[in-house]
Amino acid sequence: MPAVRRSEGKTSRDGTVRGILVAVHRGHLEQHEALEEMKRSRFDLGPVSVVGTDYHIRENVYGYYSTGRRLEAWGSFGSFWSGVWAALAGGAFFSFPSVGPVLMAGPVVGWLVAALEKGAMVHGLSPLGAALVGQGVPPESMLEYEKAVRNGEFLLITSGPLPGLAKVRSLVESTRARVDVHSL
Repeated sequence: MPAVRRSEGKTSRDGTVRGILVAVHRGHLEQHEALEEMKRSRFDLGPVSVVGTDYHIRENVYGYYSTGRRLEAWGSFGSFWSGVWAALAGGAFFSFPSVGPVLMAGPVVGWLVAALEKGAMVHGLSPLGAALVGQGVPPESMLEYEKAVRNGEFLLITSGPLPGLAKVRSLVESTRARVDVHSL
């Protein structure tokens, strides 16, 4: 398990060093379990994002839509993604040449849109990678995270003061995730 990576960085108003936590889950069931554990522990889901894919099989219908309230999904993981979009603010579907089709929810949607609007690019990374690097994830780590998403794994991302992220880390690690905390 990697140690917390420190760099000169952002501190909160009280002087606490901030960080960004990225957890990689092998499947949607572990990701769902992590979100449920965070809810049970009364963790604020406002800064939490989820990034992943959905299986694409020719025999099934897939769709991502909104009827005015929130984004919904129709597909193999439809109930999972609909639940994620109900729990977290914002939802999106993008397709990136280097990663493929990606679904997401939470603040990462705004980070990605801002990166796209600015034309932010980081050599060797998709726009998703550029957005997360812009939030403090090291580029070398982002390469690993993009590979994970491409391989059907799911990312859970949150940020905040390092002491709070230590609590989240222990919760998320209990759901069989690979977890990194990057100091900002």
